[in-house]
Amino acid sequence: RGDGVDCNFECVEATPKACIKVNPKEPIPDKDMGICRACLVDGCDVCTTKGEDTCAKCQPGFTLKEGKCENDNKYYWYALGGFCAFMFLFFCAYMIDLFTRPIVNEAGL
Repeated sequence: RGDGVDCNFECVEATPKACIKVNPKEPIPDKDMGICRACLVDGCDVCTTKGEDTCAKCQPGFTLKEGKCENDNKYYWYALGGFCAFMFLFFCAYMIDLFTRPIVNEAGL
């Protein structure tokens, strides 16, 4: 919370306004868990005050699209994953080729 209190408990009405009054960074009343919480959006810096899991401002490296934050570098990660998959398949094919070659120098074994 930023007020120097490690643990506290306060009963509030299950509304976004009541949650924001207690902690502006936790505007969502979660009735299932019985708490006020922040929005559950990956890469979100500031949640909206609507009481829903929507974002108003994303962290650096993310772009806001329809209340969600999209990773700006996701295509780099896809490319890296594709490259690693290609290298793994190449390695497997190479090992299969080595193990299936005929033995030409039995005396050297």
